[in-house]
Amino acid sequence: PAKLVLPTAVWLGVYTLFFFFWEPHNVEFWIPQSVCVWLLVVLFWSAGPAGQVRRRSAFFAVLAALLLGINYFGTIRFAQDPDRDIYRYAVQPLAAEVALGDPPAGPGQALVVLGRSHLMRDYVTYLSGARVLGIDETLAEVGDAEAATAQLRDSVEVALRTGHDVLVLASAVEPEAQVHLRFGATMDSVTTALWRPYRATWSRETPVPGVTYYRIDAPGR
Repeated sequence: PAKLVLPTAVWLGVYTLFFFFWEPHNVEFWIPQSVCVWLLVVLFWSAGPAGQVRRRSAFFAVLAALLLGINYFGTIRFAQDPDRDIYRYAVQPLAAEVALGDPPAGPGQALVVLGRSHLMRDYVTYLSGARVLGIDETLAEVGDAEAATAQLRDSVEVALRTGHDVLVLASAVEPEAQVHLRFGATMDSVTTALWRPYRATWSRETPVPGVTYYRIDAPGR
């Protein structure tokens, strides 16, 4: 076990230092570090006479049961409830809007624009069937702010010309912190230029607390 202490400690140190700078608020990124800490505790506690090891094993069994109970009743149980899903909460009003507000081509044909596509894309697609346009994905693919803006605007204009409304999430107008960490001022440049022609005519909707989007109606609607 002693041979495992150094590589485990190095693993813990490297991951901890990296995620102090890369989205430290994201609890998922701290799971490996917590595993490392428990590995180190087990390694230190497993050394010793057989009697002590057996007593420590019983202690760890009780501790594991407690951790399972605390995590299940404190977190997992609630996470399994769809009504407590923050992403579902944010997307359901959009799904209702898509289902009711885009009749010329049928439900699911509206274009939903996201600033940060991570997770939200799948929720929008699953709950509404709408087409999804991710500003972050386009910028990552194109790499150039001017070219990305042109490509995004073309997608928006095609949707409007073909009779489909465009629903723009607030994160596509005012980018989130995670997007700024990745793209910096380039993201601001894209969103400012992209939405400038529509700001005077779009409508701002807040269907539920904490969820805001902007609606651009297709001509003639």
